[in-house]
Amino acid sequence: VYDPEVNVEVIDKDIHIRTGSELLATSPIVNAVFFEKDDAEIPSNYVLEQVEVDYFDHDAVQAHKYIIPRIVDIVNNNPDSEIVLIGATSGTDDEPEGRSLAMKRANSVKNAFLNLGIDESRIKTEARILPDKASNQEFEQGIIENRRVDIIVKNAPLQEYVDIQEFAILEGDFKVKVDTAHTEGESIEVNSNITNRIKKSNKGLYTAEIDKEIDNNDPIDVSVTAKAGNTQDNTNFVIDPNSLEQIEEMLKLDNFAAILRFDYNSSELSADNKRLLKQLSEKLPSGATIKILGSADALGSEERNLELTNERAQNTETYILEVAGDKFNIETGVNIDKFSETTPQGRFLNRSIKIIVTK
Repeated sequence: VYDPEVNVEVIDKDIHIRTGSELLATSPIVNAVFFEKDDAEIPSNYVLEQVEVDYFDHDAVQAHKYIIPRIVDIVNNNPDSEIVLIGATSGTDDEPEGRSLAMKRANSVKNAFLNLGIDESRIKTEARILPDKASNQEFEQGIIENRRVDIIVKNAPLQEYVDIQEFAILEGDFKVKVDTAHTEGESIEVNSNITNRIKKSNKGLYTAEIDKEIDNNDPIDVSVTAKAGNTQDNTNFVIDPNSLEQIEEMLKLDNFAAILRFDYNSSELSADNKRLLKQLSEKLPSGATIKILGSADALGSEERNLELTNERAQNTETYILEVAGDKFNIETGVNIDKFSETTPQGRFLNRSIKIIVTK
């Protein structure tokens, strides 16, 4: 009986760097904190400490938990800005404590901002029985949405939507040769620290595909392991980005998707929405196609929701034409890739239009 033997070798590399810039939009802000019934304590799913988050690469519903530190960043970057916190309830029939509960909620959010270093002089609090833009209380979801504190930021953009960012992507492949002996009945497993896309291409040969974003030109240590049962072999090599061919790409638009939110039962463009559209029209190359996809949440009648969907798309198209003339090709439609309606933030995000762009 012989012990199994495995030998692994990298025999060929075809790797380059693709560079360029891409147009991106940040995840949209739902500028409110939602509360449990009759409760003024900020729910535990919210993050109440300063953290670093890439808002250009984040699920919008998940990003909502960072709303307080995100607003802190905005205020810190705009010295003249201030915060207005408007606490509200779902009405005295549902939450009998009324305005007193609403103010407690506003003060809870105020304390969260104070704990993150915002000066008290820059925060104002108000209380309402119902929010200024209340959701439809004929629906249980609408009642839930109204238990909230709206966060209004004055003298500052609520978010910087559109940006052109540089990228460098290491891509290509390398071939791995695996020689084995006495491994009958054992499957061969090949792994690498730089990719999990490794496929068998021939007997004893494997192709490892690379598609990895890099942020500097430091050498990259690559390890490859082949394993059969309890036996394995390793090999290593170094990728030097400075020695690789660089392929430059024109402005990339594939990953751009912007969500513009609207108030409940409204198709009026907000100042922040208009700011996004101006940013987009300035940074997008002439001749590009802008697709405007309207959306509404599930509250209300189907007829009214369809009307809102179309109005939101049409009003957006009208405004782009006002600021950009015939610079772009514009298409309108309905957004079928909607957020889950199971959370208030998901429903808020569905009161929107989605913008995607193509060359």
